[in-house]
Amino acid sequence: GDEHRKEEMSGADDVILFKDKSMSAIQLRRLARRKNDDIRESKTAKKTQAIIGKFAATSAPYILTGEAGTGKSVIARQIHLQSRRAEGQFREVDLREYEPMRLERKLLGTEQSAFPFAQARRAGLFEQTTGGTLVFTHIHLMKKELQEKLVKIIESSTYSHVDSDNRVAMQSRIVFISTYSIDHLKSTGKILPELLALFEPCQFHVPPLRNHKEDLPRLVLHYLARFSREYGKKIHKVSPETLGIFMNYDWPGNLTELSSVIRRAVMLAKKDEIVPDQILLGLPKTEGKWEYNILRIAWIRKFLESRIFPRVPQFIVGTVLLITVLFLFFGPRDPQANLGLTIGWYIGWPVMFFSFFFLARTWCSVCTLAAPGTILQNMVKPKRKTPQFIKDYSGWIMAVLCIVVYWVEIVWDAYHNPYLTGGIILIITLGSILFSVLFSRRSWCRYICPLGAVNAIFSMPSVVELRSNRHVCLNRCQDHSCYVGDGDMAGCPMFRHPYLVDNNRDCIMCAKCVKNCANSSIQINLRLAPQELWTLETPRSADSFLIVSMAAIFFPFALQSEFAGLVDWLVSNVAGSGVMLPAAGVASILFFAL
Repeated sequence: GDEHRKEEMSGADDVILFKDKSMSAIQLRRLARRKNDDIRESKTAKKTQAIIGKFAATSAPYILTGEAGTGKSVIARQIHLQSRRAEGQFREVDLREYEPMRLERKLLGTEQSAFPFAQARRAGLFEQTTGGTLVFTHIHLMKKELQEKLVKIIESSTYSHVDSDNRVAMQSRIVFISTYSIDHLKSTGKILPELLALFEPCQFHVPPLRNHKEDLPRLVLHYLARFSREYGKKIHKVSPETLGIFMNYDWPGNLTELSSVIRRAVMLAKKDEIVPDQILLGLPKTEGKWEYNILRIAWIRKFLESRIFPRVPQFIVGTVLLITVLFLFFGPRDPQANLGLTIGWYIGWPVMFFSFFFLARTWCSVCTLAAPGTILQNMVKPKRKTPQFIKDYSGWIMAVLCIVVYWVEIVWDAYHNPYLTGGIILIITLGSILFSVLFSRRSWCRYICPLGAVNAIFSMPSVVELRSNRHVCLNRCQDHSCYVGDGDMAGCPMFRHPYLVDNNRDCIMCAKCVKNCANSSIQINLRLAPQELWTLETPRSADSFLIVSMAAIFFPFALQSEFAGLVDWLVSNVAGSGVMLPAAGVASILFFAL
């Protein structure tokens, strides 16, 4: 029925990827839009085509191994279509979907009973695929009992129905597909040695896409044509910059990820060419079990979709910040009497750290240090893109700037210096203004801001997260307004598509995607607080460096008076020997030594 048709259609459009078919050089050069661009099939593709021809010429069982998304099922289908069994059925059995007893009954079928009211005869998959191919995926999940029966069935080429001892000729070709290597299956004992021995003569490890990137232009052209037909568009090329992005990416999701990326790009494209802004690289987060979407609560959704958020919180925070800055520059010089220092260091800083656990990076969405830059950006409307080297080294840039800020605070004792504290605030504001005028969106907040680095790190263990329903994004969304924006509301200021968000690091919870998404795909989930730390799909070494550095900085930060006393003691003792050392130099050496 429907299940059968679904299995039959699965991957039907992708068999061309492994056909020995040379595409037009004109088409390929138009795809890359670069002169002297020599695009050809890789050795890997040619080897795959040779394996397909070799396996298609025999009816022996075979096994395909390789990473998820490499096209193992597509190759199996192509082998079927090129073999003498092409007229027979091609069926896939995903072992994750069946209980052992139910699977055995589905494979073997039942005999027609002569007794009244007995169940009718039901043909099993072995019978349905007579003269065809039966593929088992995720074979490491196959129970030992079924493996033992398969050994006998393959060796004897006969089987019996579950309720009969009569032997029936088995004329299906059996295929195994696994994400684990043959060696792994052997060493772990997941598959019986005698069963593996039947498949080892015909085995092929499908290489990941990153090992044959020469095929990317050909694959991109195929998916462009496929999804252009699906969405009624005429998109037949990608820009050189886009192709460069593809070639520099390692494609952990292989062909599955590539097809999803091209599909989303075609959906977003307004012209006949795919440009970098339409490329969303990365694998989507897998939904967890221990989550509750608080947007199901009507008043919370209404609040976040209204213009009240984040404007009213921004006004409140901005008022407090303005008062703080005024007191820092024009208030009393005495630290004990300066309200700006009290609000900044002894109220605002602890409250902000405490709030990360409950509000994630929401502080960045209501931060008024970015407000002047946002106002100027709306007037100037810059179109420049953030330089690639800033994107590539953003984590390290933010980590270094964050350490520099702590260094200035601790060595020159900003906690008791109103002017220095005010100067730090102004410098961060000026940085935001500069980047807002030069580049689009909130480049400063996303790639540079040292305060943003602290917020990003401490928001990761939060009890809330913003994510999207990836199935809705893939199947229902036509414009991706959550990312690109619409006429009334700008897109994501942090250059992140909710579909690809797997952590709180780069999401400032501004709720623009909530306002823009017409499909209600966005979710704000309550979750187990630290789960992101062990489920993070895109860890960065720069973040680890910053965490370790901040742990070391904690001691001079928490013991400010003791640190200052140690510096004074060292300076005075060295001065007693006739050597005068600047206190700031000694403090700096101590700071970085720690």
